[in-house]
Formats: sequence, C-alpha cells, structure tokens
Amino acid sequence: MPFLGALALGLSVIATPSRAADLWSHGSSFSASDVGANWVRTGFAEPEKSREDETEKGAPRSELPFVPDPDATPIANLRNLIAHAEAGAGGYDAVQVGASVRPATIPTAMTLDEIRAWFAASPGQPHAIGRYQFIPATFERLAGTTAMPGDRVFDPDLQDSWANVLILEAGYADFVSGRLSLDAFMDDLAVIWAGLPLASGLSAYDGIAGNQATISRAAYASALSAIFPAQSALASVSR
Repeated sequence: MPFLGALALGLSVIATPSRAADLWSHGSSFSASDVGANWVRTGFAEPEKSREDETEKGAPRSELPFVPDPDATPIANLRNLIAHAEAGAGGYDAVQVGASVRPATIPTAMTLDEIRAWFAASPGQPHAIGRYQFIPATFERLAGTTAMPGDRVFDPDLQDSWANVLILEAGYADFVSGRLSLDAFMDDLAVIWAGLPLASGLSAYDGIAGNQATISRAAYASALSAIFPAQSALASVSR
C-alpha cells in the first residue's frame, strides 16, 4: 500500500502529553462538537451489536485478539490494529454507531463532497466515518493536506493514506528509528484514536460522552510488539 511518500511529506510530529488536546482536535474518532443526543462512543459500525454490548458492560474488547497479517507491511498492520480498535467489522464502510441519520450509501462509494453534504444535512450527531473513524474536522484537514478534490471517492486507498498521515503525526518515523519509545508511541496513537488505551489502560478521553478504550493496554502492547519486534526488543533492553 503506498505510504503517500510519507516521510517526504515532512509531517512527522512528536506528540507529548502537553499536546494531547491539540492532537485530539486534529485526530480521528471523537470531538466534543460531534456529541449529540444519540452519541454512544467511538468506533463500531451498526452491525457490531455483540461488541457494543461488551463495551456497555465496561469490558475492553481484548478478548477478541488482534492477529497481525504475516504478509502485510508493518505500517499496514498498524493500520489494521487501529481499525480493530475503531471500526470493527464495518471496516472501510464503518459509520459511528451513534449517527441516527446514516449516509445514503456506503462510504466507500461516496465522494468527499457527498460525505460533506451528509455532515451538513445531519447536524448535532456524531459523524465519525470510515475504517479510521475520521471526524469532520480531521476529514477537512486531511483533504486539504493531501489536496484531494471534492469528486475524489472515499475509497480504501484514500482512507489508508489519510491514516498514514495521522500515524506520521504521532511520531512514527521517530519510533521506527528508535528515537521514540514504544510506550510513548503507544500513548501518542492513543491520543489520536480513542479506542486505544493510554498507560493507565483508559482511553485518553475515558468517560467523555461514554468514550472508552476498546482493547486492553496489554493487548495493545502485545500487538505492537508483534508488528515491530525490533522496537519492542529495544524497549525491553531499556527498561
């Protein structure tokens, strides 16, 4: 999968705890302005009823383990992990479960302008959309950053490339080069994607409008260690 010439974009930004609010406002799956009366939480598509029940009981989804694809690149497996926490079986066509007004068609068949029209026609509800649960503010920022025209289809390639930009902003280049620790990178990703837990085991926005992590910190760490064994080994040595 192309990485948007990612390192050449020069978008890598090291996240720190003090930048949490800023990263979140530019992140994917939750925004205070997207909280409506029907808002439940980030992450899953409408058909994910069994997972929805688990979350409502307060149990993270770690009992449904993430298994890396041995044929995928590390960046693709990282996207798969994020999608595991955010979109469930809805995948690229996931729409936030709290959206009472659904898009007229599946997201991967819509153009960016058609998605914008859905945003505008359904105010007061959450609008997180796609495999990485992009919220409107992030959607618009990434559309501008990547210079995507309004008639561009919101297909899997586009969604993956936008996720790559956010991953870079979380410090991916520094992480893979050993300049950013595994734990710090995990926290930086968790500030962007609410389904991923901080070191505390909680979402960065736990309790905000029902938001919570959807996998455990142990499951998250195990998955990243499997995807990035060299970085995991370095982290073990440094402890």
